[in-house]
Amino acid sequence: MDAFKQFAETALSGELIPATSSILFIVAYWLFSLVSGIGFDAIDFDFDVDAELDAGDMFMGIGLMPLRWLNLGVIPVMLWLTIFGIFWFIVSYAMRMGFDHYTDASTTWDVTLLSLRNAAIALLPTKFLTNPMREWFRIDEFDPNSFVDMTGMTRVPVNSSKVGRVSVRQPKDNSDVILKAVTTEGEIKSRQPVLIVGYDESRGVHIVVESSENRDTATDVS
Repeated sequence: MDAFKQFAETALSGELIPATSSILFIVAYWLFSLVSGIGFDAIDFDFDVDAELDAGDMFMGIGLMPLRWLNLGVIPVMLWLTIFGIFWFIVSYAMRMGFDHYTDASTTWDVTLLSLRNAAIALLPTKFLTNPMREWFRIDEFDPNSFVDMTGMTRVPVNSSKVGRVSVRQPKDNSDVILKAVTTEGEIKSRQPVLIVGYDESRGVHIVVESSENRDTATDVS
């Protein structure tokens, strides 16, 4: 009991608070996921740096490259955050029990610097552990044009100016493939059925429209 109390007090103090908070968030997310079935893609962001960028967006694209190098956005965001959060906590706790035990971190600035240092260290094992996972989410071994005329589901909202994400089920092995996609006009919200009508080779994105199934459903409801 004393050992657990000491562990809890350490985990909820100083530079460990951000790392512990991330662990609590991760646990809460996956518990909620078990109940609701929301899965990996409930929290997702577009870290696409391959799409065409105009001059105003160029610096933003360059800034996103380190995120891609760390595999953030290459694999599902929540999977990446889970791995990073675990390593962040392990590094923070190990440093506290080792080197930082003799450090006088008495100010908020000192605590912030230690927390950022631990997070930076945790990025390295996160990078190496997630590298093999890139293969699990690769789509470039498929012929992009083979997806034309197939139906799918939007994972990230799709519009004409910003690249979204669409999942398509492969009939040969019943597996889901995630594709980058845009639409010709308007916006298609997340978790809507779509039809893939083409592939833009210059941008490396598929072109989608709302599925007739979705439109028929909307007509019936009205």
